[in-house]
Amino acid sequence: MALMQSFSAEIEIEAPRERVYEYVSDMTRHHEWAANTIRLEPDGDGYRSYGRQVGHENRNLLTIVERTPPIRFVFESLGREGRFRHVFEIEGAAGKTHLVKRFEVVHAAAPLRILSPLFSLVGRRNMRGDVRRIKARLEAGAV
Repeated sequence: MALMQSFSAEIEIEAPRERVYEYVSDMTRHHEWAANTIRLEPDGDGYRSYGRQVGHENRNLLTIVERTPPIRFVFESLGREGRFRHVFEIEGAAGKTHLVKRFEVVHAAAPLRILSPLFSLVGRRNMRGDVRRIKARLEAGAV
């Protein structure tokens, strides 16, 4: 299945890649840095995410699809807007890390396909904010 859209943001973090991996792969802390997540609750083998986006409540089922410590972590979200993949790629040495966070639209529901240009603008902005919040928390020692 071809991806409809994909965008990413990247950032340099003054922290070991193992610590960066531990933080981004800890789904119970997702709400600390994710743009639209208000809370997360365990749900079977995954998590239920509650948030707000474009003026309405957003509920998704999150499922971890890949764990490759300390270099790659991937989860998918499924909700009424569609199915989306969140990919974290982590490289680093000597206590410094390069983090790439990628968002891939696997399948979008009809309303989201119609609003694709707006979704792309908002999505790119949210991605940049996500990596900045991850960096800030890690470098401040909050993690």
